[in-house]
Amino acid sequence: MPGDDGEQGSYQGAPEGRCARRHAIHGSDPASGTTERFATNRYHGTWHILSDVGGARLLGRLMWAMAFQRHADTILLLDGPLLVENPFDADRRRRS
Repeated sequence: MPGDDGEQGSYQGAPEGRCARRHAIHGSDPASGTTERFATNRYHGTWHILSDVGGARLLGRLMWAMAFQRHADTILLLDGPLLVENPFDADRRRRS
């Protein structure tokens, strides 16, 4: 459970009969004043993360931190207020 091993955001739990694994979850907290936003889209069979220059810098810092610390079973989480609508899909909806 979170906090029992000093790792913030750890999660342990799995459906009955499955192996439970512990993961460390890292991300940016919108309550910290982060103004960067991200969107995703799938194009040519590949998922893309879309953002502006500030978002690219934040994502780069998060990825660098993950690579530098190199902990197995670590997840980078971008969700909630950090995610916005994909501008390409939003544009198509307006045309319909």
